[in-house]
Amino acid sequence: AGTRGFPAGGQYEEQVAALSVHHAHHVEGYRRVHRVAQAHPDGAHDGAAGTEEMREAMVEARALFEELVRPSRHDGGR
Repeated sequence: AGTRGFPAGGQYEEQVAALSVHHAHHVEGYRRVHRVAQAHPDGAHDGAAGTEEMREAMVEARALFEELVRPSRHDGGR
């Protein structure tokens, strides 16, 4: 993340704010994946994510991932 100009690690809201600058159209997918990842798989609370919800969140976030790993115009295509 740091080589792309994003906060490495850090706080979730800090990462969302940084992503929203250049990837605003993908922020909701990132938030959805984060929500699903935070849900307890054992159903310990009402927010537990099912398999289909997890799949949908990953599909939605895939576009952000692909955009982030694509060679940047600013790094000479590395």
